[in-house]
Amino acid sequence: MRRWILLFEENKGQEEVFAKEIGVSPLLARLLLNRGIKDSLQAKRFLNPKIEDLYDPFLYFPDLEKAMNFLVKLRDSKRKVLIFGDYDVDGITATTIMYRVLSNWGWDVSFYIPHRLEEGYGLKEKSIKKALSQNEFVSLLITVDCGIKSRKEIEYLRKNGVEVIVTDHHIPEEGNIPEALLVFNPYLNNYPYPYMAGVGVAFKFLKALGDFIGKDIYEEKGILELVTLGTLGDLMELKDENRILVKFGLEKFLNPDLVGIKTLIRKVGLDKNTIINTKDVIFNITPRINSIGRFKEVEEAIRLLLTDNVEEAEILCEKLDEFNRKRREEVERVYEIAKEMLREEEIENNKAVFLYNPLWGRDVGGVMGIVASMLVEEYNVPFFLGRKEGDFVVFSGRGVEDVNLFDFISNLSSYLVNFGGHRGAVGFSLFEKDYEIFKINAIKLANELWKDVDFTPKVKIDAEISLDKIKSENIGKFLSELDLLPPFGPGNEEPRFKISSTVIAYFEKMGNGGRYKIKIGDISGKVLSTPIFSIGIEEDAFKESPQTLDIILRIEKEGYQGREYFNFYLEEWREAEKAIKETKREKTKAILYFLENESEKDFLIDEVKKRGKEYIIVSPGWNRFYWNEETISPWELKTKPLEKDKIVIWDDAEWFLDEKFSTEFLKLVKTINNPTIFLSNLKKEDRRLSLSDLLGIKNLRIPKRSFNPAFVDARFSKSREKDLQFFEGKDVYFYPDKMPLRVYKYLIFLKPPLMEVEFLKWSKFGQNIILLFGKEDFVYSYKKVQEIAMDLLKEERNFFITQSHNFLLFLQKAKPSEIYSLLV
Repeated sequence: MRRWILLFEENKGQEEVFAKEIGVSPLLARLLLNRGIKDSLQAKRFLNPKIEDLYDPFLYFPDLEKAMNFLVKLRDSKRKVLIFGDYDVDGITATTIMYRVLSNWGWDVSFYIPHRLEEGYGLKEKSIKKALSQNEFVSLLITVDCGIKSRKEIEYLRKNGVEVIVTDHHIPEEGNIPEALLVFNPYLNNYPYPYMAGVGVAFKFLKALGDFIGKDIYEEKGILELVTLGTLGDLMELKDENRILVKFGLEKFLNPDLVGIKTLIRKVGLDKNTIINTKDVIFNITPRINSIGRFKEVEEAIRLLLTDNVEEAEILCEKLDEFNRKRREEVERVYEIAKEMLREEEIENNKAVFLYNPLWGRDVGGVMGIVASMLVEEYNVPFFLGRKEGDFVVFSGRGVEDVNLFDFISNLSSYLVNFGGHRGAVGFSLFEKDYEIFKINAIKLANELWKDVDFTPKVKIDAEISLDKIKSENIGKFLSELDLLPPFGPGNEEPRFKISSTVIAYFEKMGNGGRYKIKIGDISGKVLSTPIFSIGIEEDAFKESPQTLDIILRIEKEGYQGREYFNFYLEEWREAEKAIKETKREKTKAILYFLENESEKDFLIDEVKKRGKEYIIVSPGWNRFYWNEETISPWELKTKPLEKDKIVIWDDAEWFLDEKFSTEFLKLVKTINNPTIFLSNLKKEDRRLSLSDLLGIKNLRIPKRSFNPAFVDARFSKSREKDLQFFEGKDVYFYPDKMPLRVYKYLIFLKPPLMEVEFLKWSKFGQNIILLFGKEDFVYSYKKVQEIAMDLLKEERNFFITQSHNFLLFLQKAKPSEIYSLLV
């Protein structure tokens, strides 16, 4: 289980002041404070993002105008420009956006992206020579998503007559900034927001160029889609400029300008969505673009984002799908080997794990980071996976939240040939002969640096809310405020809410997967009508869950085929905190007990007897043959006072929803001071809640198991005998007979049931309900009504006859759908 971090406990009370200052609810103010938003201007920009709020780079980069003038001269003299990019989705989209826009605005431009496995990342001399040999007479090289640490290589280019503009988002090395015509990096010159993706930096450069030459960047096809794709693919935080760009970019994904993105969306099954969110892009689209670069050149991915031809886009999408399948296979293979190697590691005693396998070669270089991330998620400790490349071992490392891998590996630089990365992910290489001593010292350093760091996975909880907050009558404002927070991602995670002291009223499995529909209530027994879903929680966990729970709730807006809706997800729970568990519950006088089926009545009576309690069963006279106990009719209660302290078990409580019955007995019930258990077979949620409100009972018992039977309407069949032959030897039970004791595969009504309540009771014993009675069988049922009525009190008799005749008339005329609606 994850460690719960209660963000709402920090600076408690501050949200009230902030809410008044910015004119929102205290809850929304708390969510903003949790995201580092502490003044009204920040709040306004966050809640109402506008393209106009993007920063003007001309105010921060003094060399920008000079670079623009140089670019214009190159265009006017028809000199060549080469874009040098990177092979991941950020580099691919940055290369695409730079190429598309410069081409459309009149530049002679081409691009080059190094091969991940043969050349590696960034500007290297051999890659530069290869790029220039393929693209002769280049006057300017523009880097995207790389270049900030390539001082020596840029010096080489300029000495050989090629000018350089660096656009990169990686952290510069102090004192080692390349000398270029322009170094356009948001970490420099006190730019207000440094945390952009490579594609975001490329976009800002092009926006500035457009402003300089009188072009509107937003008139270019696919600009915001590409920026969104690269920003999400590189998992950049979604604040400030990133938030603005991704918010407007995601809106474009519903009807993209680019044929390639439109084809990808259709391929991954998102074309019917009315909302495409960050998770849809991160988990469905970016892996396909990333996958090709893990094995070969990425030209097909760029062609996909450039093409206007639908057929070509289909072919290229299929290729990307092939590489994505290959990627998954390679990941699985390397993962299984790594898991086997872990048997030799002291993972419990160390704060980092290093795995090097000489059989891992260049061919798996593209999946090492993915496998490292999988292992981090599984074991909650930093992992470093190494592969052999000639005399070197090349490592990919992934970390956990509270450690800085780049600082860690920087302290080991004396062993390394080269290294790079950031807080959460690093890459480095060293001579194979140094590996063993390196590993010993690296683990020693990790154990020293991180000895006090708790690697237990955490879940951050934004606020504590009550069940009342998500009641149907209160939920509108709450959801409208939550709707101001997307897009979600790093730095703006989906809010999570703690609800204390809840109970799971019931749960129901949905389909064949691990998805469940749940109803929760409070400790008084009041059940929330809003359905909650869970994914990944096993059925046994529900069955064995503590009686009273604190839960974490996540709320997600989704959309499909024109509908938009919010879904509530139960993420995890823990036993309610001690202070809440010890809270004394108000003594309950009445319980509303919804039966799974009639066999539960015997269990209930046994429980009452075990406690040595005396009881009385109140049940309509027509039910007497269903009970093995003495009963008293509600009509008899008018003249027979109840004995004090006896528990009242009131059968067929759903009759209170009948206006005539309710008028006659509701006042009587309100005067009963005995502990009372009302029994009902109702299945429909709205009717259950109506009955609860009518009786004024908060303490509800709802079955944890519930199923909707299949239904076959064979009323008035002309081949009844033949139909019955089908069921010979099968798990079948027939009405009318004694009440079943278990659930059968088939429950067949050979005669019309006399009342709706009786129909519901019997139907709970069949997985398949079949009506197999004819017109002549109604004669039997009408006679049965008269026979039972003979033994009833006058008022009760009149009520019974009216209700039975009405239901039998309904069964004669009703459509199959009207009958089935009673069962679900």
